Amino acid sequence: MASEWGTEVAVAEEFLEPSPPREVHLAPGALDRARRAVLAAAPREACGLLLGCRRGALLDLREALVVANLDPGEGAFQLSPIGLRRAFELAEERGLALLGVWHSHPTSDARPSRRDLEGTPLSWCQVILAGPQAAEVAVWWRGEETLERLNLCSPRKPCHSYANNASAMAYPATPPSSFAFPVVTP
Repeated sequence: MASEWGTEVAVAEEFLEPSPPREVHLAPGALDRARRAVLAAAPREACGLLLGCRRGALLDLREALVVANLDPGEGAFQLSPIGLRRAFELAEERGLALLGVWHSHPTSDARPSRRDLEGTPLSWCQVILAGPQAAEVAVWWRGEETLERLNLCSPRKPCHSYANNASAMAYPATPPSSFAFPVVTP
């Protein structure tokens, strides 16, 4: 799938999770790191990748990696292919999986754009931080035709019944052979 990120991203079918999680936990440190990157990049969009694990109906996003935005404009992002490759390496080193992307909408709300929908691989989540201070945070799940908004839980709004589910879904930490990382020039 060609994406707005400047890379080809195709996930092997055996690693696709067809049903969206019911709740998402975004570690406070991950959210803080993304917010700092958003404030530093303004008025341009900031972007990065999300590492974590899926346990049944819970998507546990533990790390938000900051990746260079190669798009020269203010209203879009293009992930660095080097950053994407490094994210896969870090996921493998840390025993986590690459589960999605995050980016900012500095001058609009946290609803995904058409580019956001088209650029997100199936079964990945997308976290959008919106507004000049990144105060609005929304999590979306990429299904066949749409991005579905998910419930975001936190220490103040805990993920109840899903946190103790021990059955972890298997996701690749390294890219399957169908991933391609073409050279991108800004």
